[in-house]
Amino acid sequence: MISENTALRKTLFYFSLIMVFVYIALGIAIAFSTFLFDFVPNNRMVIGGILVIYGAFRLYVLNRQRKSYKFFQEQKSNNENLSN
Repeated sequence: MISENTALRKTLFYFSLIMVFVYIALGIAIAFSTFLFDFVPNNRMVIGGILVIYGAFRLYVLNRQRKSYKFFQEQKSNNENLSN
């Protein structure tokens, strides 16, 4: 299971974190520069804003998952300490 495999969990966390920064950087690049102007000639600010908002939302979700995992790990260790 993913929650028990620490190496896989860390890999997925860092991949998700990199993707958050890709979404935010791509959104800013599309909104405020001529990057990909041929592919996105209209509504650049809207598309860039959507990408930045999605990146911020993914960052929030990633942070909540990290805190939730730490909380359950602490509860698990506390229950093991009490049973011993």
